[in-house]
Amino acid sequence: MHRHTLLAAFSLALTVSASAAAQGVVIVLPGDKNSSSHGFSGFGSAPISNTAVLHSRMDRADSGATLGFAIVIRGTSGWYNARTQFSDLTSDSLAAGEVGQRWAVGRWQYQFVYNPQQKTLAVFDTTVSLDKSRIVFVTLPSAPDAKPTVTLGAPVPLTLSQPTAVAPRLLESAPEIRSFAGLP
Repeated sequence: MHRHTLLAAFSLALTVSASAAAQGVVIVLPGDKNSSSHGFSGFGSAPISNTAVLHSRMDRADSGATLGFAIVIRGTSGWYNARTQFSDLTSDSLAAGEVGQRWAVGRWQYQFVYNPQQKTLAVFDTTVSLDKSRIVFVTLPSAPDAKPTVTLGAPVPLTLSQPTAVAPRLLESAPEIRSFAGLP
C-alpha cells in the first residue's frame, strides 16, 4: 500500500513542476494511521519551483488531517540541488508536544520546531505565531552573513481525508504561494 501511495504522490509532484521533478523530488509522506486514534499526521517536503521548496506538517484530525503549517523557502535558482540530509528531531530534545525536523541543504542548515498546542513555529531563529495563518515564507539571503527573512502569508485552510502530497493542494488553492515561488 505504501508503495502505491508513494507513486501516486510522486506523480502529483511531477505535475506541480516538471523542472523541479527533473532535478529530483523529495517527498516525505504523512505518517501511517494509528489504529488507536483517528486521522493521521506527518511532515512533507518537495521542490515547487526552481527557486523554492515547500515543507509542511499535517496535524491529526477526526476526519483525516488539517494543515499544521507550510513553510516556503525561496533562494537562488537551484539552491536545493545540493547534498541534502534531514532527520526528525528527537522528543528528548524538544518541549512536550513539540515536533520538528533538522535539514542540511548545501550550505544551508536549518530546523523547524512546531508546537501545535501553542500554535507556534520556530524556523531560522525566528518564532512566529500561527494563530492568523499557517503559511510561512522564508527568503534566503544571497550574502553569506545576512539572515533569512521570515514572514507570514495569507491563511489557507487545508484538510485532507487521507495521506497525499500536500504541495500540489496548496499550489492549487494559494496564489500567494505560487507567486512567492515564481510560478504563474
